[in-house]
Amino acid sequence: MFVDDFGHEVWSMVLEPGVYNVTLKKPVEVCNPGFKVINFKFTVDGLDCETIPNYFNLDKTHIDDGPEEKALCYTREVKIRRCFRLTSPFKDEYFHECIGKKGKISIIKNCTGKIIVNNFFPNDDITKEELDIIESKWKPY
Repeated sequence: MFVDDFGHEVWSMVLEPGVYNVTLKKPVEVCNPGFKVINFKFTVDGLDCETIPNYFNLDKTHIDDGPEEKALCYTREVKIRRCFRLTSPFKDEYFHECIGKKGKISIIKNCTGKIIVNNFFPNDDITKEELDIIESKWKPY
């Protein structure tokens, strides 16, 4: 439960594992010592309350990881791009383009019991031009 500026209670809802249509808010780059992530906040279509979870992260550290770690990061980034039809670089000056983008995600309960975003489904409305941009610009590292 949250309380807004006017003292009204704003309830949050813990999402059950399943598939949800969501709309992106403006992402934020979060830098901590040793790693950098992009935090993508979202709202669940059809719900007018806060949800848990209400975000997912994309790790953008790119330090000297092994090929498996780089491939996993690339795969997640491309899935996010295909899901929300995002062709611009993930940089602060382009984050406003993410606002309002719609996609379909899956929510699961992981082995520690935490509810997390697990998968991103390709957008049915993505064009061949958008796919070509994604494939040509974001290749494996």
